Amino acid sequence: MKLCHRIMRVKGLPEIEGGSWLHALDDATLLLELVSALEAPEPEWLPLSKDDASEGVECRFESPMTFTQAIEAVDTLKHCAIQLAVLQACLVLESMCDSFDGPVRATVCQAIGICQLIRDSYSEHPYGPVWCLAPGQDRASFNVPDVISLNVAGLGGQPVNILDYGGSGAVLRLLEFTRELLDRPDSR
Repeated sequence: MKLCHRIMRVKGLPEIEGGSWLHALDDATLLLELVSALEAPEPEWLPLSKDDASEGVECRFESPMTFTQAIEAVDTLKHCAIQLAVLQACLVLESMCDSFDGPVRATVCQAIGICQLIRDSYSEHPYGPVWCLAPGQDRASFNVPDVISLNVAGLGGQPVNILDYGGSGAVLRLLEFTRELLDRPDSR
C-alpha cells in the first residue's frame, strides 16, 4: 500500500477513497475478466442448452433463473464492467497525460479520446449507451496500436456496440496499457 501511495504522489494523481489508482485498475480488470469468462460459449453455470432453460440455474444467493435471465445478467455485468473500466482508465490517463512528451503523449491522447467517447456515451444513456458525438467528431478516428481503436464515422446517435471499439478484450488491453504507463520511469 505504501508503494501505491508513493506512486500516486510521484505521478500527481489525486488520492481516491479506500485505495489507490493501481487498486482501482486491478478491480476494473478483475471484474471485466470475470464477465469475459462468464461470456464463454458454454459456461458451466448455465443450463446445458436452451431446452433446459425451464429448469433454471441454481444460484448461490438467488432463486433459480432461466437461461434468458442468466444471459441478461451477464450482459448487465459486462455493461457495468466496461463502464467502470473505461471510467478508471480515463481518470488515470487524463491525470498523467501532461507528464509525457512526443509519441507517448500522442498515444495517451488517443487513448483518452477513446475513453472519453465511451464514457460519455454511457454517462448520457447508462442502460442503453448511445454514441454521443460533439459537432466535428462525426469523422473522428482513434487508435492505440495493438490495444484499442475506435472510428466513430457514422456512429453518432447509434447504440453502442461493444465491437465498435474491439470488445471487452480491447478494454482489458486498455487497462493493461494504463497500468504500464503508471509503471514507466519517465512518468512524473
